[in-house]
Amino acid sequence: CVAVEERMPVGVSEVFPWTTPKIFVWSLLGAKEPPDKVRHIYYHADRMVSDVTLKVGSSHWRTWSFHTLSGQRHIGPWHVDIATIDGQVMRRLHFEIR
Repeated sequence: CVAVEERMPVGVSEVFPWTTPKIFVWSLLGAKEPPDKVRHIYYHADRMVSDVTLKVGSSHWRTWSFHTLSGQRHIGPWHVDIATIDGQVMRRLHFEIR
């Protein structure tokens, strides 16, 4: 998405213009034994560009991260792995910057 307002995603899409300043990944998670942690691992053209560790504080938890885009150099395919702290991928999100 392009923003998070009142802890909810805004501007959800799979395609974003290259003029978008930041891309946010929002997650609704549950932890069996909170507190826990989750990772958002950002890839541009299959190259890892960012790895963000986030807290999961309860059995029903919303969290998000963002990656700042730098103009046209970030055009192309992206994916973000939402993973456990030890790297097990729980979900993969795909999007494109055009």
